[in-house]
This record gives sequence, C-alpha cells and structure tokens, in this order.
Amino acid sequence: MGTPAANDKLREAEFFFVMMEKHSEIDEFRYLVSAFLSALSSCREHDRLRSPDPRFKGWYQNVKVEYLSSAAFRRLNDLRNEEIHHKGAPSFQQHSMRFPDGITTTTKLEARIDISSGKPIGSFKGDEMTDFVGFPVVHRWVWKTREEPDVMELCGQGLEAARQLIQSRNNMRFRD
Repeated sequence: MGTPAANDKLREAEFFFVMMEKHSEIDEFRYLVSAFLSALSSCREHDRLRSPDPRFKGWYQNVKVEYLSSAAFRRLNDLRNEEIHHKGAPSFQQHSMRFPDGITTTTKLEARIDISSGKPIGSFKGDEMTDFVGFPVVHRWVWKTREEPDVMELCGQGLEAARQLIQSRNNMRFRD
C-alpha cells in the first residue's frame, strides 16, 4: 500500500520548510517559498484527501470547518494565488539587534551587522569601549503585504494546520 497523496504532499511541504530555514539567499528562498506554498496547498485538495470510504463525506464536511478554514490556510492560500497568478508578494529580510538590558553610552554608539557570510553577525561599540562586542542578530523574512507577516511563522502555522488535517484523516483509517 502506497503513501496517500495528501500525506506525500505534506512530506513535500515539510521538506521545503526545512530548506527555507537553511537558505537565506534571496532567490533560493523565494523559490523554496513558492514550492512550499504549492505543496501545502496540494495536501489540502479534496481529490488528494478523498477516499471511497462512505465515512469520508461526513469527515470532509467537518474538516472544512475545523481545519480548512483556518486563518493560516486562508492567508497562505491568498499569498500562493498572488505568487502563481500575479507577480507574487515580495519578501525581504529584516535584521535587528535587540538589547533587553539596554546600552549605556554618553557619546556615540556604533552598531554593525555583517551579512557577508550568509548569516547576520552583529556587533556594537560605544566610545567608552575599546573593541566591538558581538551580539545576536534577529533575522527574519517578511512578506511585503499588509501587516507584513513573518514568512517562517505563517508558513509554520500553515504546516501545523496541515499536519493536524492529515493526522485527522489518518485517524479515520479510511480504506483507500
């Protein structure tokens, strides 16, 4: 017995999500996001979920309310449609340094973010300091749309909703 079609597409979406976490080069990231959105959309398609089992119809009616109408799915579907049918929603990298304890200086503060290695590395120095001090940089991808959602956060929510959907189908043990 093979892997159900929806489960296979979920695995594909998971693969692309992991790849998105590892690649920060703009073109690579865009291509991976596009592939992720397509795979995630595919794992929710009726024909991939369908079973000849008589219980499927009732299960699917419940699934439409419980899973397929989730805010993450709807938002990601809008972004996928923008990507496929229009010119796509651009994404950009945001880098920031956060200092929860604050920084005290009486004159000048210099902050640097070096992105030459692919991963941002931050450092800062006040006039009172002799050397720059390394500091963690918060790095995230953001879609340039209203609310500017965090790409990885929203995709992660969609992936979790898809996992729950597929788990629900698996729990039914439909005969395919």
